[in-house]
Order: sequence, then C-alpha cells, then structure tokens
Amino acid sequence: MKTLLTVCLCIGALLTAVGTAKAARGDVHFGRTLRQWRAQLQGENEFLRLYAARVLGQIGPRAMPALMEALKHQDSGVRYWAAVGLGNVGATARRAVPVLTKALKDASPMVRLGAATALWQIDRKPEAVTALIDALRDESETIRLYAVHALARIGPAASDAVPALTDALKDKNNYVRNAARQALKDIEGVQR
Repeated sequence: MKTLLTVCLCIGALLTAVGTAKAARGDVHFGRTLRQWRAQLQGENEFLRLYAARVLGQIGPRAMPALMEALKHQDSGVRYWAAVGLGNVGATARRAVPVLTKALKDASPMVRLGAATALWQIDRKPEAVTALIDALRDESETIRLYAVHALARIGPAASDAVPALTDALKDKNNYVRNAARQALKDIEGVQR
C-alpha cells in the first residue's frame, strides 16, 4: 500500500514538474498519441502503466473512454489514476458516474477514495461523502488522512461527516487528528 502510494505520488510530482506540455498537434500529449498512451496501460512495466494512466487523466474529455476502461484494469494504481483523471475532467465526465459508483466498492481503498473524490468533482454525488466517511474507519492512516483532506475540500456540503470527523479527533495518528480539526473548521466554520 505504501509502495503504491509512493509510486503514485512520484508520478504526480513528475507530471506536475513536466506540466501539460503538448506538441504542436493537439492529438499528441507528452510526446505520444492517445492511442499510444492507452496501449501503454497494458505494458509490463508498472511505473510506465501508472504514468500512462496519469497522463490519460491530464488529456481531458478525449481520454474518457480510455479512463473508463482503465477503471477495470487489474492494477489498482491504474484504477486509482483513472478515477482521478475522470474527476479532473469534471462535469463533462457525467457519463462515467456509473463506473465510478461501481468503483466505490473496489477492493483497493485508494481506488475507492479516488472514485469518491471524482464523483464529487463530477456531479456532487452524496455517495462520495458517504464513501469518504467510511474511509475514516480504514486501518491505514494514509487512507484516513486522504479521506479527511478530501472531506475538507468538499467543505460545508460534507456536513454529514461531522460526527465521524469528531471521532477522528481521537485518532491515534497526530496528522489525522490535526487534519480532522482543520476539516471540521472548513465544514462548520468553527475552530475546535
């Protein structure tokens, strides 16, 4: 789990550093065509598969079919980045809501979190808040922390999470406790 998170964070940092540079032609992204990136998802190299999934998420609406298909990939990292990418597309990705809703039941907690966040970004789905509340009870402190931050970004619309975030103030992890305190402030507008 920590390896997957580390790889995902490294890919995110790499893409942020590279930016959204595109070749002069609109169908080339980071030096490859959409078809080439889609094919890379099936490659042997885990890093390149994850990188391809992350790049597809940067391309936008044209990559939606590839991202929706990637939500079924055997690699949970690919599924996570596919969910994140669909969320980045925003409201234009409404047709992805059914596959993202299904991803809320994925075996990987990171995929569930990515799907919940994407559902919120696309369509303000209440199931997103429910899934993030459920993640606050995960055994992984990384998952709990991610869920707290996602609820804080949602803000007052995540008011159903207040009881669970109040419980998170007693979390064994100091980062989770501090993030929960800030999330409650962002949601309720009151410092605890």
